[in-house]
This record gives sequence, C-alpha cells and structure tokens, in this order.
Amino acid sequence: MKIKFVIIVILINFCLHAQKSTEYDNNIPLPPEAYQFKKRLQNNVSLYTGQPSIDVPLYVINLDGMEVPISISYSTGGIKVEEEATSVGLGWSLNIGGQISRNNHGLPDERYFISKPYNAELGIGSLKETLVPNNQGNYVACAAPYTNRVAFYDKAFRCGNNITTNYTPADSRPDEFYYSLFGHSGKFMYSQQFTKFITFPLDDISINYELGVSQGINFFDNFNIKLPNGFSLILGKDGRSAISEFLGFPFDQSWQLKKITSPKGKEIVYNYISANYNLFTNLSSTVTHIPGSSVYNELVSSTESNKTNNKEKLVSEISFSNGKISFIYGDRVDLQTGSKRLQEIRILDNSNNLIKKIELVQSYFNANINLFGTNDAVNKRLKLDAVKFYDTNNTIVENYNFDYYQFDKIPSKYSKAQDHWGYFNGKDANVTLLPKNLIPSFNVESGVGFNRDIDTLYTKTFSLKSVRFPEGGVKYYNYENHKVLPGTMTNYFYKNILNDQFDIKEYSLNISGYNLNYFYPLPNEVNTFNKVFYSSLFEVNANDTDMRPGELNLLIKSNLPFQVPNYSNINVEYNNISFYIEKKQDNGTYTIFSYLGTISKSQNATGIINSKVKFPIGIYRLKTVIVQNYLLSDPSSYNYPHSTSFKIKYRRKVRDEIFVGGLRIKDIKTYNSSNLNDVKYITKFFYLDDNNLTSGRAVNAPSYGENASEKSAVVINSGQGSYTVYNSKLVVKFSSSSILPLYKTSGSNVGYSKVSQIDYDNSNGDQIKEDNYFSFFEPLLSDMPEFDYLREFEPKEWQRGKLIKKASFSANTVVKEEIYKYYGDYVEQNMGFVDEINYELMDKNELCAPEAGLSKHMYPNGVIYPNAYDNVSAISYNLNKYTYENSSFYSTNPINLNQPIELKIPYFKIYTGFDKLKSKITKNYFQGNVVEQKEEYLYNNTPSNIELTSIKNSTSLNSDLIETKYFYPQDTEMVNEPFRNEFIVRNMIGLPLKTETFKGAEKLSEQTTKYNVFPSTVSGQTLLLPQFIYGKKGSVVPDQLEKKITYDQYDTNGTLLQYTSEGGMSTVIIWGYNKTLPIAKIENTTYSQVTAYVANLQMLSNTDTEANLLLALDNLRNASEMTSAIVTTYTYKPLVGVSTITDAKGDKIIYSYDGYGRLQNVKDKNGNVLTENEYHYKP
Repeated sequence: MKIKFVIIVILINFCLHAQKSTEYDNNIPLPPEAYQFKKRLQNNVSLYTGQPSIDVPLYVINLDGMEVPISISYSTGGIKVEEEATSVGLGWSLNIGGQISRNNHGLPDERYFISKPYNAELGIGSLKETLVPNNQGNYVACAAPYTNRVAFYDKAFRCGNNITTNYTPADSRPDEFYYSLFGHSGKFMYSQQFTKFITFPLDDISINYELGVSQGINFFDNFNIKLPNGFSLILGKDGRSAISEFLGFPFDQSWQLKKITSPKGKEIVYNYISANYNLFTNLSSTVTHIPGSSVYNELVSSTESNKTNNKEKLVSEISFSNGKISFIYGDRVDLQTGSKRLQEIRILDNSNNLIKKIELVQSYFNANINLFGTNDAVNKRLKLDAVKFYDTNNTIVENYNFDYYQFDKIPSKYSKAQDHWGYFNGKDANVTLLPKNLIPSFNVESGVGFNRDIDTLYTKTFSLKSVRFPEGGVKYYNYENHKVLPGTMTNYFYKNILNDQFDIKEYSLNISGYNLNYFYPLPNEVNTFNKVFYSSLFEVNANDTDMRPGELNLLIKSNLPFQVPNYSNINVEYNNISFYIEKKQDNGTYTIFSYLGTISKSQNATGIINSKVKFPIGIYRLKTVIVQNYLLSDPSSYNYPHSTSFKIKYRRKVRDEIFVGGLRIKDIKTYNSSNLNDVKYITKFFYLDDNNLTSGRAVNAPSYGENASEKSAVVINSGQGSYTVYNSKLVVKFSSSSILPLYKTSGSNVGYSKVSQIDYDNSNGDQIKEDNYFSFFEPLLSDMPEFDYLREFEPKEWQRGKLIKKASFSANTVVKEEIYKYYGDYVEQNMGFVDEINYELMDKNELCAPEAGLSKHMYPNGVIYPNAYDNVSAISYNLNKYTYENSSFYSTNPINLNQPIELKIPYFKIYTGFDKLKSKITKNYFQGNVVEQKEEYLYNNTPSNIELTSIKNSTSLNSDLIETKYFYPQDTEMVNEPFRNEFIVRNMIGLPLKTETFKGAEKLSEQTTKYNVFPSTVSGQTLLLPQFIYGKKGSVVPDQLEKKITYDQYDTNGTLLQYTSEGGMSTVIIWGYNKTLPIAKIENTTYSQVTAYVANLQMLSNTDTEANLLLALDNLRNASEMTSAIVTTYTYKPLVGVSTITDAKGDKIIYSYDGYGRLQNVKDKNGNVLTENEYHYKP
C-alpha cells in the first residue's frame, strides 16, 4: 500500500486554483494521515477514441499550489511500422509539464511571415486582392502586378516544398502551433493582419515570443505563455528541438518548458542536453500515368536516402525550491549514433540527498522479417520492460512490469508490410508501398501495387498487452481494429481501395470433354455445326457493384479451337468459340447484353479473354457458342481433351462497416495476481449506435492520386528571334503515401459518437453499464482543391469528441441521465480569425507556365474537376485565366494584352471559436419519478473576456433559481478597482475580484478581494497579492461589506507572514527549509514580536540538525514575548513529510518514515506507538 500525506502549507492559494472563489482557508499544517492510495486498477479510457490512459506517476512538484506532475505514459492507439521509439521506449513518452510543437506550412513563420506587413507588397492584404483593369479597359496596368504575383507564388511553392533553387523568402500561410500546458490545450496561429497569435479555440492565455538570429536567419528562441492565473511559462531556449532541416537550415519544431514562474516569483527551472543523430525513413514511391495509355512509369526511391538530421533536446534536470530531479541517459542501438535512452531518474533534496531513485529497465524488439542487413538502427526498437522504484537503501520497493503483443513476424522499420495507415499487416512480400487498385476514374487496368489491407492480428504488434502493478495485480488489454461507417466525402476510398463491405459473387460456365466431340455438360442447343451452352441465372441487385479499380471481373480461358489437329489450316469461321452475356427481358425472353469476344486462331489466339464488365440491375446468364465445321473430317482425329472456363464476378455489399487502421480497446481484464484464472474485474466496451451499427467516424481517408500537368519546353525560331513555348499533357500521379495529410480526431484515426461501457465484478456478480454519446461533425475535406470553397466552413476539431449525453443503468433500467450542451457548435465568424493564401493548392507547373498549366486536383470520388474553381466566384482561383500568346511568362514573347485578364486566388479566413460547456441537465430516476437539475454556464463578455460570468442552478423540486456571478479585472464593472491594469498586464485575468450569489432577485452573499502591490526579490518588480477580503451574507451594498481577513505582511517571495482574522487576532507564520515550509504558527502575536528569532530558526532548518532546530523552537515557545501566544511548531524531512508537530503545551508527535518515504509509525512524546503501517508491495 502506498501512503500519501496531505499537508496544507499555505493559508490561501488565491491565484493558483481553478475554482472561482477566493475564500480564506484557515488551515495551517495538520498531522498527516494515511489515506488510500490512488486506485491504479481503475480503468481510465478516452471513450470517444477507445484509447485507454496508461500512466506511471513518477513525482509531483508543487509550485505555489500548482501541481507539475512528472510521469511516463503509453499511447494505446497502435504502433506504426516506421514509428521510432522515444528515449523511454516504443509507444511511451515522458511528461514534464507540457510543450509546444509546430506543423509548418511553407517557410517557417519567423523567417518571413511575422515580419511582413499585412498590406505591404506581397503581404496577404495585397496578395488577396483580385487584379482588375482600370475603367478605361487598359489591361497593361495589370501586367506588372500579375507577373510579380506569379513570381511570388512560385517562390512560395518552392519554399513550401524545400526546393533550394531560386530561394527567396516568400510565405503567405501561417504555421500551426499546438500546445498542451496545465489544463490549457489547442493550437495558435499568427495573424499577419492583427500582428498577434490567435488561439483555436479561444483560450485566455497570453502568447509572446523572442526571436534569435543564427547565420542571418530568424528563429523562435522562446515562447512566453502567461496563464490566466498569473503563472508565466517560458518554453524553448535550450529546450528547442529541431527535428528536420529546411533549405539547409535547422528548423525548430518543438519548444519544451524552460521555466515556470508563479505570481509570487517562485520558479521551476528545466535544463536540457542535446542528442544529435540522423534519421532515415522510407521514401514514397510514385507512378505516373497518361490518360488513355496503358503505360505506367514507376519511380521508386531507395529507402535509405531520406535523411533527416534530428537535433533533439532531452531534459537533464528540473530544479525547484526544495529539491531537484535528475535524468540520466545512456546510449542506444535502435537509432543512429548520438541518440540516447533514459535509464534513471533521481529525486534529490537541496542538500543533494537521494530521496528516490527510478530505474527504467529496457531491451529491444528484434525484427525477423524484411531485415535491413545487420543495421540495428533499422532492425531494432527500444522496449520498456519495467519501471523500478528504489528507496534510499537501494532496495526495490515498487515495480511495474510490461508485456507487449508479438507474433511470428516482427518487421523492420523499412518493411513495406503496412496497411493504408502505416500499421503492420504481415504482408512481407510487398516490395513497395504502392497499394493495389490505384486507378483514375477512366478505369485503365494497371495491375500496379501491393497488399495494404488491414490484418486484424498483426496490427496489434508492439502494442502494450499487460501491466503488472506494484500491488501484484495484473491488467490485460485486449484491442481490436477501428470500424467506421464511410462518410459521403470518404466513400471513394472505402469503396474502391478497401473491400471490407463486400463479398465476391462468382458465376461460371465450365465446359470440358475427353474428346472434341464430347461435352460436359451437354449443350442446351445443338444446330448443324453450332453448340450453344447457357449458365444458370444470376441476379444483380442494388447492393451489387463492379470489382475494384485494377481488378478484372471477366475471366475466359479455352483451348478448344487449338486442340484440333492442323487447326492452323482450318478457316476461322469453321473453328471458333464465342462468348456472350444475355439479359432477361420483362417478357421473359433473353437478349444479348454484351458480346465479349471470340477465341480462334486469329482472335484472342492466346485462348484468354480478360476484361471488365459493369452490370445494371437485372437477371443475366452466360452464353457460349461453339462452331465446329471441321467435324465433317475424319472422326478418328477427335480424341483430344478440351476445356473452357467462362467466369464472371462482382461484389455484393453485405455490410456497412469497414475497418480503419489503428486500435481501440475491446476489453480490460484485471487479475488479483498473475494467476490468469483469478479474474477480478472485466470492463467491456461496445462501439455501436442506437441502430446497432458502428458509431465510428473517420475525419478523412488516404488519397493516393492527383492530376498534374507535365510540360516540356520547345524553342521556336522565327524571324523576330527565338522564344520558348511549352507543350503540356495531363498525367495522373499515384503515390505510395497519401497526397493529403491523414488528420486525427483527439489523437485517433476514428472517433465514436456512442460508446457503451459495462463493468463486471466477478466476486459478487455486480454489473454497471453506461452509455456515452459524443459529438461528431462530418469533415468537408476542404484540403482537396475541388472542395476548397468549403474551407471556411470546415468543422473544427474541438467540435468533435465532446460528451453530449451519459446514461447510467441498473439492471438494464436507466437510473440517471446527464445531457451536455456547448458553445461553438457552429462556425463563429465573430470570434476572430487568421487569414491565409493557400499556395499549396496550386500546381508548380502552373506557376512556371501559366498558359498551359492545370490546377491540382485529388481523387476522392473518382471524378475529374478540371475547372471546378470557375463556378465558385467567391474564392475561386486559376492563374491560367491569363491569356498568353504562345508563351509562358518566363519567355520573351509578350503577353496578349487585348484579352480579358482576371486573377482569383486561394484566399481563406480560418475562424476560431468558443467551446466551453453551456449547460448540463441531470435527471435522476427512481420509483417512477424523475428529479431534474439544470446548470447553466454563462460567458457574457466573449470574445473580449472568455471567463465564466455566472452559473445558474435550478431543480424540478422547487422554483428556486440560484445564480452565482463572477467579476474579473477586465470587466467594465471593475474599472474603478485599484491595480486593475496590473492584473491585465500580468494576465491574471482568471481571478474573480468579486463574487455575488442570488436566489432569484434576492442577494444571498457577496465577497470582494482587494489587492495591493508588495516588494519583490526581483529588482524593479512588485508582487500583486490580496490584502483584504470583504464579505457579508444577505442583501448588502458595497460600503456595508465586512472585513473578513487582512493579509498584513508578506516576504519578498510572496509568502504570507502575518494575517488578522475577523475577530482581530493576528497570526504569524515562520517559514523554514529555504522558506518553503512553515516551521511555526503563532497565534495572538505580531511578526515584529518574533523577528528576532526568525533568522536563526531559518538558518537551523536549512543547514543544521533537527535536534538543534527543535531546541530553538522550544526556546521560542517559552520566550517571555510568547506568554499570551499560542505556539505550534513543525519540523520536516524535506520532500518526504512532516517529522514532528509540537503543540502549545510542548507535547510532541513524531512521524517516522522508511527509506522510500512511506510513513512507518506515529509516536507520542513518550515513544508510545499511536499508529503503525506495513507495506506489501511485490518487487
């Protein structure tokens, strides 16, 4: 059993907590009591994505009331073949408080985008304007702006695709920065128009940055994030990681925490070490195809040539006021030289004494298929086997053990045995990642590609299978693949690339014989020289469709005409076999639906006819006609066997659901021990909607094909000189990786709109069921050019995955329902935006030769949209609308200015929104009755202030409406409050200065907190701290509020030294152990009366023995100045817990700990044991 202690060491955490009240908590350190350890066997699952939360807590740092947890966590959504292991192990991550990461679009923002004025030349404000002629119809005025604009897009395209030629900074699309910091998460983007970062969704954090310069190139040295509680976070500096290169320069993509500063000026500081190494990854293979041609030009890149220089930063130390955490690293072999693995973590106090040691036990997953020679960096993956916790005596006291799914095949990182999402599918014969059935809409059979279907067994490879906990219990995780219903926008992929929804229907007509005059079965019709055969009838209905692109459905093979002796001398009309498909008419007769071909010496002489036939709804039969005029010759020559096979197949849709890559949890079994027959709990998960179909939805699907324009330059010589023209042709490019990014929803490929969870207790048969409903908005796929006009209406990620309803059951009867509503379930155009010009939607060839170019298009539905933009005037664009005369803008031939000139560009606004909880209705059912409680959350000042302004509570039991109102520094009602601007500047905007509670129109209570500035240890800075709290119950007016507490004195670290309660009694607190822990609470005195004792007590607590400190505290208690005071004193084992508490009478309680910091016993002043604890963890 693990014991924790609750020691309340500060009187008020006025700016540290999420609650909206600033009421005074009159608790000074209380005796610690053992309380039940956190239930590690509780199943924490993100139901929306079906991913369990697996977390190993390592340590928690407390900074002025804000907890900074240090832990390692496992991602349970599945492991991809090319996924690299972190320094902890494959699938694991180290959490130290949060970070910022970047998804770049084109050039890094800091190099050009943030410094470019919005309305300056080539700023978004100027680029978005459509070029129009002047009112005299003079098109010459547009020529120069047009040329400049085309040149800009060309540079932007080159920058965005890391093309070094013609390198000039050009950018008009902001990067996306993702953050997750102490309860705040989302992304932010820079608005060139408003010259600031805007959060998505709206968040009340403040974002600033500092630029650095290296080799004349700007980089984000650090970000300064201010939370609404006044805490300041610096991310970056030596915590910047550059995990790729951009045009030869390091390109930062993540910024880790460097410093956390509380409003009182106390700090947590992070230090980092560098791990520089190269990463090699698979390159995409590409196939190009010219429509109408059977030629496929395959360009396959070698796997080892895609090199990225990874400049990783690993945390080495976290220091705080009363200790530090050290991280020790070692070498590893599953990455290139320079990479590191985390081996050990040490928690030390300020005297460098070891408090706890944590060891990470690691080995490797070893590949056994698709090996890349003996290269360990490709064939091995770092595996975390166990986490061991040691006490100060180097004895193991806690131990977590991990097991993983492994089967007969373990792929290397370069293996092509991947499904469409990159997970292992066991198809180790694949030699490229080009999938089967890549085909354009005009259906040319290619035969190109390999098997990238999902394998429901192998996809679990590398995933965490079980955890053995320190208490001895074991938890087993059983996964399954995601299932979804295809959305209207992703149906092409699911129908034509995957085959999960369909079964194959096959019909055949097989004819054979032991000689040329014998047939089995017998002919249905026999004429003079013809024999006619029919198959049985088959029906094609509305659920049937043809085979996937690239798959043939007509397969005919016959050797009959070629078995005849001297067949080459027989006329074709005397020796052939023909094939037909007939369709049944309404009158019962049959007519030819399709003539498929004839096999003879001059037609289909290979004896094979393969093709593709599409069937409308109807009833059909196969028909074969054999012509044998040669039978008039010598019958003795007939003794040759023959065979004919006539086969047709198509697909019948038999299910709506299809598999999607990645894993969801199916069930979790908890065992009391390693005995697999001793199951204590089972939790099962069901992902079915109310129609008993999967509730899974995907936000997109892989898209492998795109139209492109290939051009070749031709020099024309004329009497006026030579000039260049460009011949272009339409080609279709197919790639082994998705052309479009595969976005996730809450970190998963799939989100579920309904998930049922059933918990079974095997010890008593109890069963608990919950149905959970989540929001999901179908994607519009506006990243695809044919749908880009929907970009401004694309659903936001934060609109998905919100709990909208929960129903709890007992014996299949609903006993409780919770219904949730949220703000921002629509496009909110009034909340703010960033704008962009998305040059990524344009084809580079179009920029190089606009007169012959083709806009870039994808293939989501198998339809070509050569001019989709022309019909959408609001945001359509097409540089090709400029009319040229035989030349590109790079040539010397002039533009024909007598033709209309028009330019429309891909300009978009990306809107942010507001996603807070709007209301919650709780319905409790019992004995045929229902009691309803409603909570409403109002944010009346958005978007200028997104803080909660009031909460309304009502119930069906009575008509009372209870409302609590909150007033913040930025509210107009607080305009006359002192230091109001200081709150805003410091971003302490989440702290209510006033709270009012009403019952209907009647005011029940009011509380107001008045702040003041106090000296700080930092030169030139002050501390903004509460000085008075006023309050009163009942109907009040402001000047009649009663003073409840006065904070009389703080030190320069913001630590409270003296406060006076409502009754007028002052209480003093003396802080020791580097001023981090209270060592004396003295009631009925003032700080000036104890000042003479403070320095000595603090010195003894910092550097001397506990015995000397106890003696000095007793001297304080017995001092003449303390005759009427009540003195309670405390000593500690730093980072462990309180060691003694001595009351005003001098009676001492002693707390003893083992080497792991666990409470062993509590004794009174006479040494009598009051309580004792025993621990039975399994090492």
